[in-house]
Amino acid sequence: MHGARGVLESVVQAYPQTDVDIHVVWVPMLGSDNESAAREISGMFDDPRVHQYWDPKRRSGTSYSAHVFPTYLMDIRKGLDATLPGDHWWREMKRDWKDVKPENAPLWDVAFLYDPGAKWDEHPPAPRDTVKQVFFYGPQSDGSSGMFFAGFKKPPLDSDWAVELAKAMTKLTGRKPKTPPKKETALSSGPSEGPGCEGGAVRAKLLVLEVRGLADGSTADDVTRALGAIKGVMRATADADSNLVQLLVDAGSSVTAERTVEFLGLAGYEAKEASAEQYDQVTSALASGGAIVIRNPADRQADEARDTEFPETTAGRLASAFIEAFNSGDDKVMRKFEEEHRAESALKSRPMSERLELYHSLFGDWGRVSVLQVAGHGDREITVTVRTEKDGQGLEMVFDLEEAPSKKLNQIRIMPKFLDLDADERVGTNSDSSPSDSTSSVELTSLAKSLEPLRAHFNANKKKHRFVALLSPT
Repeated sequence: MHGARGVLESVVQAYPQTDVDIHVVWVPMLGSDNESAAREISGMFDDPRVHQYWDPKRRSGTSYSAHVFPTYLMDIRKGLDATLPGDHWWREMKRDWKDVKPENAPLWDVAFLYDPGAKWDEHPPAPRDTVKQVFFYGPQSDGSSGMFFAGFKKPPLDSDWAVELAKAMTKLTGRKPKTPPKKETALSSGPSEGPGCEGGAVRAKLLVLEVRGLADGSTADDVTRALGAIKGVMRATADADSNLVQLLVDAGSSVTAERTVEFLGLAGYEAKEASAEQYDQVTSALASGGAIVIRNPADRQADEARDTEFPETTAGRLASAFIEAFNSGDDKVMRKFEEEHRAESALKSRPMSERLELYHSLFGDWGRVSVLQVAGHGDREITVTVRTEKDGQGLEMVFDLEEAPSKKLNQIRIMPKFLDLDADERVGTNSDSSPSDSTSSVELTSLAKSLEPLRAHFNANKKKHRFVALLSPT
């Protein structure tokens, strides 16, 4: 489970009941957050209960911090001071929060849960429960991925979004989740000084940055702490002698060298991506760990350009067979695929007639699809990025297989994927197309002028349990 997507999956998949109304507000809090990113991630959730908003001026977060939780920063400080060990790095940072204005401290990375009947008047109502992430330090061997406040007056605890939301939703609805909460899988349970990992290889990206002024030891510490706060960073270390910072990043995250440099720039540090020679230097030093797959920038770009072959795994063969059947345009071919490869439980939940009707609709809208990239080489999940024939839009297809012994297809999650193509490669668009055009069909309500659309929809569903989350889209 990764970041914002994982927060929503915890609720959407585990609580499919129609009496839960879900409001998600994408708030720009990181340097890489923008409307295009919000539109791209909003397309992941095709569920009538999920209502999504883009809040470019952070009105939602400041409304909650000003009128519902005006002391939340001091509450967090008190909780951390009482919980963290005496030598924790947080204590060394100056945290003079008592005079911070709400507009400079909007709430985000937070979920609010409401009982039926709650009414939003001029300001948001106080929720029944709150789940707030304050630290993200990557998945640990015990299943935790960060530090959370379940209500600001309670002590924080090491936990995971899936666990905390499952507890809060169970209390809210009186029902346990339909599926067990999926906690983060530990990326590294080996010794802290190396990239080793017990239990097999872990796919991770290596990012290496050159940061000016690392010779100052305190600066190096500050930089690595800042980078450690980015979702998806597994480990950050600095070498003051070479001015290099190396990051091991979860391969499933959206963290890139470009975004990391931008993040450091906002924090006041001058950084750039390391050269190929510097990458090779760090790669050689890490290779002895043997458990983490790492690639230098040239290799990574080449892989992304040519990695269109399906691996010789169950998931790879099944995904390849689906693409071939889909592109046939033939009901008989698609029926045969479904009968041979679809899990029995999935076939029972949706009859063949409905599956073929959906196939007709999709093939009519898209035409054939061409494979642009294949990622993920496990035996139970694989992601295929494709481009449609008729309108040139990008799609990301995630194939999820059942566990052994059947290893048949459980579901395919399809979501929009922005393709950064040159103008002459775009199909069915003109050269004036903006980046957000490819996802313009996604229903994403703007809160640029006021919170009225969110307030109105919240009040229109007063008979339901309501879940409101303020999240960063990247």
